[in-house]
Amino acid sequence: MRSAECGIDGRPAIPHSEFRIPHCMFPAMQLTEAILQALHAAWSHKLRSFFTLLGIIVSVAFLVAVVAVIQGMNAYVRERIGGAIVGVNAFQVRRTPIAVGLIDDEQWKEIQRRPIIAPEDVHYVERALPDAKAIAVQSGWPTPQADVVWRNKTVGDAFVFGVTAPFQLVQDYQFAAGEPLSDVDVRERRPVAALGFDVADRLFDYPDQAIGQKIRILGAQYSVKGVIAKKGNVLGQSWDGFVMLARRL
Repeated sequence: MRSAECGIDGRPAIPHSEFRIPHCMFPAMQLTEAILQALHAAWSHKLRSFFTLLGIIVSVAFLVAVVAVIQGMNAYVRERIGGAIVGVNAFQVRRTPIAVGLIDDEQWKEIQRRPIIAPEDVHYVERALPDAKAIAVQSGWPTPQADVVWRNKTVGDAFVFGVTAPFQLVQDYQFAAGEPLSDVDVRERRPVAALGFDVADRLFDYPDQAIGQKIRILGAQYSVKGVIAKKGNVLGQSWDGFVMLARRL
C-alpha cells in the first residue's frame, strides 16, 4: 500500500482502492507551542504536578544517598579496617585465623595441628607470587604485650613484635618522624625500634623528640628510629599502640 500524496490545491489525491490520512493535513507543531501547552497542563493540575515532581526528587535523592553510603562503607573497610589489619591490597598467610569471636576447644585443637610457618617458607611464597610488590614476615601470634619505658614514663601493655623490613611496605605505614626499619637493621640485628603513634605520643611531647631516644622493653634497650603516622581507631580499638623491632626471624 502507498501513502496518499497532496494535489495541486493542497488536498490529498486519494486512490479509489485505499484511504490514507496524509501528513500534510497535520503540520508539525512548533516547539514553543508544545512547551506552552505542557506548562498550561501542569498549571491546570497544580497538586498532581507537585506530587509528581516531589516523587521524582525524592527518588533521585534516595538513590544518590544509597550510592554515597555504599561508597563510603567500601572506602572505610578498604582504608581503615583492611589497611589497619592486613594492609591495602595485601593478604596474610597465617597459622591462626583473625578471629572476631571466641574460638572453642575443638577449633583450637585443629589450629594447633597446623604446621608452624617458618622464615624459610618466604622463599616458597616468593616463587609462587613473583609479581608481589613486597613479602614480609612478622613474629607469631599471639602478639606479646610489654611495658615500654623511657626515663620516668611508662606505656603499659603495648604490642611488641618483630618484623622484616618489607612489612612496613605491606602495611602501607607512613612515618610521622624518623625513618623506617631497613634490611640492614634486620640483617645485623640492630637494637632499633619503630613506635606506633600512641606510644610515642604518651612517652614524648612530639614525634620528632622520640628519634634517637633510648627506650627499654623487658630489660633490653632499643634506639627509636622512627614514629609511624597515626592510623586511628577501628571498631573502637586503637591500632597505634605498638612497637616494631628489627628482627631476623
